[in-house]
Amino acid sequence: MKKLIGALLLLGGLIMIGASFPGEGLTWRSQEARIAVPVTIEQISINASNADIRIIADDDSQEMEAALHGSGTLSFKQEGISIDVLVEDKAKGLLPTGSTLDIHIPSFYKNSLIAEVSDGDIHVYGQSEDARMVLNKLAITLQSGDVNVSDVNAERLDFKAYTSKFSGERLHAGHASFDIVTGKINLDHYSGDYTAAIVTGKMNASNIAGGVGKVKLTAGKINLDRYSGGLHAEVTDGDVNARLGKPEGSIAINILEGDATLSLPEQADIELDAAAQGGSVNADYPFDKIINQGDRQLHASSGTGKVPIDIHVQAGDVNIGPDS
Repeated sequence: MKKLIGALLLLGGLIMIGASFPGEGLTWRSQEARIAVPVTIEQISINASNADIRIIADDDSQEMEAALHGSGTLSFKQEGISIDVLVEDKAKGLLPTGSTLDIHIPSFYKNSLIAEVSDGDIHVYGQSEDARMVLNKLAITLQSGDVNVSDVNAERLDFKAYTSKFSGERLHAGHASFDIVTGKINLDHYSGDYTAAIVTGKMNASNIAGGVGKVKLTAGKINLDRYSGGLHAEVTDGDVNARLGKPEGSIAINILEGDATLSLPEQADIELDAAAQGGSVNADYPFDKIINQGDRQLHASSGTGKVPIDIHVQAGDVNIGPDS
């Protein structure tokens, strides 16, 4: 009887493993493909499920090259002015899933690049700070995963995710939009206009020069370091901590519930209007002129006063001091 039970269990295990294999198309060996990129191509689209993608600008190639490592199948398709790259993960049952896709795009290509992933990380790299990837449009959409973009200039940058961390370094965009339900946006050495919408999470921005940012945060924090661009921030529940560089654009911060902390450089050409309806305004910055001051408000200016800074907090405090 024991031998019979053991045989039945073994048979059942073999059946389960066999059921894990799809009828066709599944492979774990590396796959490579390449395709010419004519000057008429206006869009390269990459679509993958359960894959990590690395996209790199390449000076040495006149073709787009791709290498897939892991489960799934890789295919290229050109239709008119578009090239589509597709990775299908057909593994199921007890079999391992997931893959890594490396794509090298000729550096002469400067039109639209679109990447869509259900679950996985996306990395987009230019060659260096002095040899950036240049695109008319970069659009990234994913359900869950992290995104890293560096050394890229794009006329338009669009990012949308449910759960993600976006990290951008040495970026320029004519306009960028970031839309995250839960996660973080990290920008370092970014220039250009941008909008950011975060339901729950953080916005971290450092070494920002030029452009205007519009941020809408439902719950979380906004942290700015050496920030010189313009900013319009709306926060429902959270704090804003801003260490400004030389202010060049107007700043408006509105917080329903939370604190605003502002560090100003010496000899800043600003006019400040701060109010805390349910808290206090605390300032130890050496303003040149105090126009109006009370426990819950402050109107003051420094230098030429050409850059307006407006901070309004419904329930919380406003703290203003010198950059230390």
